[in-house]
Amino acid sequence: MKYRERPITIDAVRLQPGDMMPSWFTEGVKKNIIMVKEDNSFEIKTEDGTLRGEKGDYIICDVFGKIYPCRAEIFERAYERVAGRTERPGRVSL
Repeated sequence: MKYRERPITIDAVRLQPGDMMPSWFTEGVKKNIIMVKEDNSFEIKTEDGTLRGEKGDYIICDVFGKIYPCRAEIFERAYERVAGRTERPGRVSL
């Protein structure tokens, strides 16, 4: 049998210095789940271990609240922006 993935909506942010970040990102930083390095790379603690991302990569928060990185070229092929409510962002120094 064949299966197709159901369409889902995720939250994501592209890591760019000086940008406003959503509250789930700022909470992840406060809880040491997301660690932004001086070179603007970052590490995210996940159930599968620590994953690393670079400046310009996307950080995804899925429907289960799990946070993980995604390379920009993969993200831009797999996702498209949807209209809808966005939350008020918070400021995080990058």
